[in-house]
Amino acid sequence: MKIIKITICTLILGAITACSGSYYVAPELKESAAVSFSNLSPEIPEIYILIKGKSSQINSNYFEKRKPQQRSRYTLKIPAKEKITFNYVYNWVMGEYRDVVSVQNKLYANVETKTRKEVDTCRNNVSFKSEADKHYEVYFGIVRGKCVIKVSEVFIDKNGRKSLKKLKQKND
Repeated sequence: MKIIKITICTLILGAITACSGSYYVAPELKESAAVSFSNLSPEIPEIYILIKGKSSQINSNYFEKRKPQQRSRYTLKIPAKEKITFNYVYNWVMGEYRDVVSVQNKLYANVETKTRKEVDTCRNNVSFKSEADKHYEVYFGIVRGKCVIKVSEVFIDKNGRKSLKKLKQKND
């Protein structure tokens, strides 16, 4: 396991005032693969991973608001040689309405209202078979009112640039 510590210190008038450290744990890719997430949605959606019939929600801290071709800061380890499914669920408020619930007297001095929100949900998923020692990019967003989720294999060239190769994938 490779652990890299990055320490950032703030200097004010020649004195160190604050330091903060963050750890990045590079995944071991012998029997596993890695995945990064690009969030192209306006808000944070819910992403679930389904492996061998077990579903669990992915921590939204892994979602990065960036283009898929940009470098990833966070990777998540996934098992190799397995069919992996990522489910994308996005809820957004279509409208907010105020309804009159009751009127307490004839002069309408005390009118009670209740706020009602209309929420729309879009869902999509993508499945692929992961391979050992590979890095995948899952990117998701809303295109023309539809939820879109795609996966590509990540390659880093000699100059350190990231490129993506689209995988054969199944969208259900």
